[in-house]
Amino acid sequence: MQPKVSVVVPCYNKSEYMHRMFDSILAQIWNNIELILVDDGSTDDTQYVIREYASKFEARGFGLITIKQENKGLPAAVYEGLKRITGEYVCQVDADDELEPEYISTMAGWLSLNPDYDWAACDFWCVYNDRSVYHSYFKTQDHEKTLSKMTDSFLLGRIIDMVWVYMVRSSYLIKSGVIDNYYHEINRTQEPQYVLPLAANKGKIKHFALPLYRYIQNDTQMSIRKTFDDYEKYYEQYYLIVNSTIEWLCDIHPEDKRLIVLAKWGRLRRMLLLFDHFNQTNSNKLHLLRKETVDFINQVYAPNPNINEGHLVNPQLFFTASVDNNFDYKPKRINLRNGCIIAWGALGKNGRSLLVDLKGTLLEPHELWDKGGDGIFVKIPSVEKLSANDTVLIFPSDLKIVTEILEVLQPIGCMIFTYSDLLTYATSNKFPEFYNHSFELSPEGVNLCNLK
Repeated sequence: MQPKVSVVVPCYNKSEYMHRMFDSILAQIWNNIELILVDDGSTDDTQYVIREYASKFEARGFGLITIKQENKGLPAAVYEGLKRITGEYVCQVDADDELEPEYISTMAGWLSLNPDYDWAACDFWCVYNDRSVYHSYFKTQDHEKTLSKMTDSFLLGRIIDMVWVYMVRSSYLIKSGVIDNYYHEINRTQEPQYVLPLAANKGKIKHFALPLYRYIQNDTQMSIRKTFDDYEKYYEQYYLIVNSTIEWLCDIHPEDKRLIVLAKWGRLRRMLLLFDHFNQTNSNKLHLLRKETVDFINQVYAPNPNINEGHLVNPQLFFTASVDNNFDYKPKRINLRNGCIIAWGALGKNGRSLLVDLKGTLLEPHELWDKGGDGIFVKIPSVEKLSANDTVLIFPSDLKIVTEILEVLQPIGCMIFTYSDLLTYATSNKFPEFYNHSFELSPEGVNLCNLK
């Protein structure tokens, strides 16, 4: 008999979209499912939709637990659901998204056959106005190193932190202290207190390079963020939960002194990238944040790298370098051939931001390609002109697009650099000291940071 999987679904004013998630749960190729629906004080037709689907779930043989409470916020709704799980495995999903039919069977099925693994993660589709973009669970190329340092990877932004990419062995969730320490006095975000304890307890994780979840963006999402102030408030709550979680984790794991350092590092990284994204260059807050970052980096690294505010003008490159140093990532070796260097996707966001950092380097492109090009300065992609002597720089990061480009290029035999390769290469040229073992995180700096 298949092991039972508990699926926790917090619901709040999503009645217009809930049928998508409910239909996709009914379509799962897994028969032993316990569905826990938590209505967090909805004022729309949520209860009507739940009643409508109750008989369908029963006919499918699924267990159904429904909870209706006054509005307390997302973490409180999830907490009520987690307290009631009885399945051998557990996952959380959003009421307005969709699951691929193999979502549960792939991850829970694999865990059931591999008892030495405690949790699993998958890739996902992000759907914007019916346009689907493939997102990897990883934000870097070296998956093995990323999985070997899960706490670092989570706090420093090297993996997706959304809870719905995970399937967890329930015994491991409980052992990690997630349910007993769930902080629910806040009304928006919850990811850190779910994922961080699982990472900190060093359970073995399996990644599936399959987009098994469909994250559908719409204007009713509780966590929708559009402006700088929206994100700033979100991160304020996010790191309130991070710090609360780390406080109890440090009581359990007093030997892991790096947690506080990683959390502060992650906060500085996110906030500086936020200021950069919204072009808040003349803010006094930005000046104070840069000063805090300079003091922090110079304190925790040994020998002192003597970073100054000028190093933070491009925060993406700086934090890529410092985080690469933590993971001991190295740029891809370059043995250029005598052909043309082509930038494919030059007009996209990645191309616009990184091409300037490739000027004057070995990878400065000779031609710019983009499907939206004018045919003169930026050419329309013309694969038939390529040879094995050419080098192609792939700037898009959408895995679906990258896969399509690779399928065309690989038979030609040309040299290929992905966006992740290019980012590390540009960063290593800008900050070579982070890549040649000139300095590293020091135990003394970590201890001093913790004392402060």
